[in-house]
Amino acid sequence: MEIPDVITPERTVIGMQDCSRVCQAILRLPPRAGTAFKFHRFEGLTYQDIAERMGISRESVKELIQRALVRVRKVMEEVSEN
Repeated sequence: MEIPDVITPERTVIGMQDCSRVCQAILRLPPRAGTAFKFHRFEGLTYQDIAERMGISRESVKELIQRALVRVRKVMEEVSEN
């Protein structure tokens, strides 16, 4: 029998801190990269849909999102080190 995960106050605080780190990282993105990233990650849009909304090529969207992911990860690492 498995013991279910228990939500503790400590886990809640850690989860809130993690969410805060992600938000900080996203806010630090250049505007176009942030827009493409949010469309893809939060609204579930395809690269093609994002390209049409932003008036850029699908390849440009792909590059923006890839760069955004790298920057978000880097910022999250920096924030967690402090």
